[in-house]
Amino acid sequence: MKKRIVLPGLAMIAVTYGLGRFAYGLLLPEISSTLDMNPQISGITGSGSYFAYCIAIVLSVLLIPKLGPLPSIVAAGISAFAGMLLIALSTNQIMLAAGVLIAGASTGFGSPAYGEVVTKKIGKPFQDQANTWINAGTGFGVMVSGPIVLLLSGHWQTVYFLFAFTALAVLIWNFVNIPRVQKDEEENQIKFSFHKADFKKSFFLIVASIILGISTAIYWTFSKDFITNEGNLSSLMTSIFWILIGLSGIAGGVAGNVIEKLGLVKAYRFTVMVIFFSLVILALFHTEVIPVYISALFFGSSYIFLTGVLLVWGIRLFPQQSSLGIGLPFLALAFGQIIGSATAGLFIQWTNYMSAFITFGLIGLSVIFIRPTGTVEN
Repeated sequence: MKKRIVLPGLAMIAVTYGLGRFAYGLLLPEISSTLDMNPQISGITGSGSYFAYCIAIVLSVLLIPKLGPLPSIVAAGISAFAGMLLIALSTNQIMLAAGVLIAGASTGFGSPAYGEVVTKKIGKPFQDQANTWINAGTGFGVMVSGPIVLLLSGHWQTVYFLFAFTALAVLIWNFVNIPRVQKDEEENQIKFSFHKADFKKSFFLIVASIILGISTAIYWTFSKDFITNEGNLSSLMTSIFWILIGLSGIAGGVAGNVIEKLGLVKAYRFTVMVIFFSLVILALFHTEVIPVYISALFFGSSYIFLTGVLLVWGIRLFPQQSSLGIGLPFLALAFGQIIGSATAGLFIQWTNYMSAFITFGLIGLSVIFIRPTGTVEN
């Protein structure tokens, strides 16, 4: 049962996050050149993905208790396919923005649904590991996208066609394999609720997620643009950079095991520190290959690990509403990324890439003293 859920779930997260959302940053130098986009327009367009995510995750959290998780998973696959197909067909900035928006919604439909499936179909001792391995699908998607872009260099629309039909295949796989919620389970489902007391106990989770979303958005949207435009690295080197982000992100799948050993507080603070170092290293050493690659390894592993930490934190706060436990921190993270992606583009235009990356690194570091609270065990 675990493999039947985890493998197609991991693949869907790889498609929605790794391809549908984050491949935009990978292909941004080519896209902006073709469609004549400056950093401000690029940042605002990228923020559309996170905005759509926010809308989709609210819908999924509200509807999963009534409809079950499968319709939300299907919606994730359809929006990933449709959005990336529209990007592939884009001939102007408006079509591109619409495609980025639709593809971004896929991530919001997917994550809470898999949390619900894991809660209902996998035993408690294995739930943290299953959730964090599914979540690590982002790393797989990012890793796979790098070689494809390198192989099809200069043909970003062809790349998105390939990504779109990969999403369609993964949608079919999920529809066939993800177990349905039985009728007796549907009758016993807990209805969605979120009260003042729930907001109070999750306040620090929300704050940390928003600020870390602001901080990390600049890396996903502009890191490759930065090392391409100012680092003077070759297309092969920048593709390896992206592959390393994804490859190291796979290590985020062990977040559940690490949290059990270190505790949530230590795991959270360590991750915040590594994210900070990844941004500062890229800012200071963007012309040197080895530090750039170290930055990629730091960021990829720490970002996926961070989402795993937030996921476990949220589920422990809301053990009876797992879709809410995942949806709330991911919604806050995406809200921060809307702000981060849009303001990063403006900040880069007003100052420069290096100043922007250092500033956003310091923003993220500011939440290191927050202590995950209200959990069963810290």
